[in-house]
Amino acid sequence: MSDQPQPAPRPPRRPYFRPASSVPKLSPESAARESQVVRAATERLGLAGAMAFLNADVGLGARPLKLAAASDEGARQVLELIAVQQPDGAA
Repeated sequence: MSDQPQPAPRPPRRPYFRPASSVPKLSPESAARESQVVRAATERLGLAGAMAFLNADVGLGARPLKLAAASDEGARQVLELIAVQQPDGAA
């Protein structure tokens, strides 16, 4: 044994709990509309083109992804706009 004092034992760690998310969850209807728009955009524009299109300001007053999740009318507008897009993302 040595003459050096031993460090005090550390108290046991408390489990870490994450607080509940403050971000509101999408309703099932909103999630379904968003999924439909993402699927249509990906099929028409490819993955990179769909990501760029859905997160850009394309003249609808909001990002297409947010607009589609907000209402049936918004989803319809976004789907119509996707239908006229060229596969490379240009109208």
